[in-house]
Amino acid sequence: MGHYISAYDTEGKERAAIGYSVWDSNVKLLYKALGQRELGPDDWSGDNSEVVFSHKEIFAAVKRIEESEFFSEVQYDELHPLIRIFTEVQQPTIDVEKEKGKLEQFLNGCLVVAAMEGQVKINFG
Repeated sequence: MGHYISAYDTEGKERAAIGYSVWDSNVKLLYKALGQRELGPDDWSGDNSEVVFSHKEIFAAVKRIEESEFFSEVQYDELHPLIRIFTEVQQPTIDVEKEKGKLEQFLNGCLVVAAMEGQVKINFG
């Protein structure tokens, strides 16, 4: 359970990827920055949709992420009850700097592809 989001070039080769545990609300920042649907408690993973973004759209997403406030704690009240039970047992922690770094790395990979090819396809798995 979780979100695995991949970016592909026009030949279908994966060029960037990022993963989130089901309890990590920081995935919502990426979805919002890219103008995708709002995630709810029942969204344990992505819906496997694929969306093509232009360089301009990815650049705008990077700017939105730079202005975002990352979650530093698990948002237990936003989790599905079953996920909340297992998450409370695990007591995971969130390293905000690590979260920012992995998201910046993913979006920079998307920017490179979009700059070279005019677009990047992202799969929300």
